[in-house]
Amino acid sequence: MTWEAALSAYGSWEHDVPLAARTTLGVGGAARWLFRPNDEAGLQQAMASIPLDIPLLPLGRGSNLLIADSGYDGLVLDIGGLQSLRREDAVFHVG
Repeated sequence: MTWEAALSAYGSWEHDVPLAARTTLGVGGAARWLFRPNDEAGLQQAMASIPLDIPLLPLGRGSNLLIADSGYDGLVLDIGGLQSLRREDAVFHVG
């Protein structure tokens, strides 16, 4: 099984994804791959499946980010959906 196929078990992934719509400035080319993990555990499992020689770019909400018009020749990790806030007494856990 390829690493790309393995990612499907932990979230969704696409090939040649335009990134301009994912940045607040609305500029930039396409990512070779884009992966959206289902949850934090899926992100951890996916990271163990991705070869070390694949360039990675974490993408949150896309602000303060400029993507080259030529795009990104690597894997963009779309972690903008992994937001959590949990309170236990006086302690807040933010992810």
